[in-house]
Order: sequence, then C-alpha cells, then structure tokens
Amino acid sequence: MDSVRGGAAVAVVLGHSILAFWPGIGRNQYFNMFSSSPLSLIWNGSSAVCIFFVLSGVVLSAGYFSSSRNDYYIEISAIRRYPRLVVPILITTIISYFIMKFQLINSIDVANITNSKWLVRYYNFDQKFIDSIKFGFYDVFFSYKPTTSYVPPAWTMKIELYGSFIVFSVLAIFGRSRTRVIAYCALIVLMWDTFYVGFVFGVIISDCFLNGKVWRGFKMYYGFGVLFLGLILLSHTGRSDWLTSLVGRVDNKHLSDFINMIGASLVIIALMGCNELRRPLEISALKWLGKVSFPLYLVHFVVLSTLGAWVYLFLVKNGPSDMASLISIAVTLIVSLIAAGVVYPITERPALFISREIGKFLMRQKIS
Repeated sequence: MDSVRGGAAVAVVLGHSILAFWPGIGRNQYFNMFSSSPLSLIWNGSSAVCIFFVLSGVVLSAGYFSSSRNDYYIEISAIRRYPRLVVPILITTIISYFIMKFQLINSIDVANITNSKWLVRYYNFDQKFIDSIKFGFYDVFFSYKPTTSYVPPAWTMKIELYGSFIVFSVLAIFGRSRTRVIAYCALIVLMWDTFYVGFVFGVIISDCFLNGKVWRGFKMYYGFGVLFLGLILLSHTGRSDWLTSLVGRVDNKHLSDFINMIGASLVIIALMGCNELRRPLEISALKWLGKVSFPLYLVHFVVLSTLGAWVYLFLVKNGPSDMASLISIAVTLIVSLIAAGVVYPITERPALFISREIGKFLMRQKIS
C-alpha cells in the first residue's frame, strides 16, 4: 500500500501547485469536465488526505491483529508515534525557517500575479528560530495556525497524531472483543462528521482482512467494481460530479468528506483484495515513491514557494501565463521528488531510529 500513499502525496503536490500557479484554470470548461470525474484524483489533495487517514488506520492496526503480543504492540506503538512524526516535521521546519530567513520565498509575488487567495496566506509572517522549534515540537500538533505555519501542509499532523491514538484506544478496549463490530458502528456514528472516521474505517479494513477470510482474494471483476465505485465516491465534491448527477447536490461539507472517506476505504479494499489490481503497484518506482511520500508531503511546499515560484516569475515575463503555470507545476513536482529523495535519509531514517530507541528505553524502564 506504500505505492498508494506515494500516489496520494503526488496528488497533493499537483493540487497545491495548481492552486498556486494556475488558480484561474477552474474557469476552463475542459478542466471542469475532468474535475467532475475520477480523473480529478490526479490533483485532488482533499481526496488524497482521505487516503492518508484510512491507510494510517490500516497500517497502525495491522500489527495488532497479526501479533500474538497485542498489549505490547499497542504500548510500543503508542510510545513511538509522537517521535516518529515529530522528527521529520522538525527538520523540515528548520529548513523552512532558514529559507525564509534568507528571503528565498517568492510565493507572495506569485500570489499577487495569479490572484491566488490560497497562496497569499502562507509564509507571510515574522520568523524567529525559537518559534520554529516550538512549531515543530508543539504547535503543529496542538496549536496549529495556517498563517504562522512553517510547514503549511502539516495541518493534517494533529489529525494524524490524535487519529493514531484513537486507533490504539480502540484496539486496547475492543480489539479482541467478539462484539467489536458494535463498537465500530458506534464510533462511525460518533465520528462520521470528522476526519477521524477514516482511522476507524482503516481498523475495520485491517480487522476484516487479517481475521476474516471473506475479503481475501477478490475475483478480478469484483475488484474492478469495488475500485470503480470507490473512485466515484472519492472524487465526489458535493457540487458537480458523476455522483451529484445521480443523487443531487450535497452542500454539507461533512457529508461530502464522509463520502470521500467511504470512497478511500473502497479503493484500499479493492487494491488489498485483488491481486490483479495490486500487482502493478509493486513496481520499484512506485515503491520508492511510497517510501519518500512523507518527506515529499512535507518538503514540496518549500520547493513550490522558492524554485517553483522563481520559475513562474521568470516565465510570466517572457510568455503566456498559462505556459508559465504549466512549466512551474512540472518543475515543482520534479524538484519536489528529487528533494524528497535527498531529505529522506535525514528525516525518515532518524525518525525511525529515534522512535525505536525511545520505545525500547521506556519499555526497559517499565520492566525494571
């Protein structure tokens, strides 16, 4: 499933790049035609976030359902979760601080030209090193404000952290209960209007695949059917798409997000359950993309606001703005992928090492 996470990260990069360099494309009839179909998932960052949350629920609970030492798994995973997230965020925050301090950010100039009301909100504040450290350790999880964020895409980290502990709590209380399906249903009812319901869906998927035989080894046509339905629901915007043409407009944002979460869950179920669908995702390039997905998610906004913005400002003086937008988006994506590969050893590897060592140390202290 790492390949799916990598694809979702690319969608976030493309979505942010379009909002920054080409916000006016929404008025293009051909673009709108694609935007009302599952093809929009290529650049739909909101749908990608749903994939992230459901996958986190799957991955965090899979170790529990496949382990004979259930209580130990929950304890060690809970101890490791915060350092696992905080190390890459802190390193990216420090990089962002120095880039801002050396005045290498050009995104505000781009926003003034493209009239991107979204882009103008970011990287437009006074920076202090102590504030960047505080942001990386604390604010990003417990007091996030987009207008003073050193890593704008990190708004999801609070949900990621809290959602992780919802998973651990559900597993600790209901994980081996024969009536846990009742708990799952109750949690869905309670959390349907929040992003946290994605984590619950992930636990259910993991439970069904690891403890239930019925979901293993879909026939290909079942897999394609579930995948197609999932893509329809995942690309739903509530305004103008294939689903609204059948059931009507959905003005409730929470309901639209819930439909997207169901779609993300169905997509993951189809890919996990159907070998024919999963096999193309196992090529090395896509596995690499999955490996660097978290660094890509964190670092791309720095690339967008520096090199991507510089390219746009240079090209917009020498040619049509549409071409400048297209080239800037391509440059942002390519350089972000390269940057993710470069920062991977200094973000992901230390995060994994530190989280493991902290977990081992605290567990030894508990035993002694």
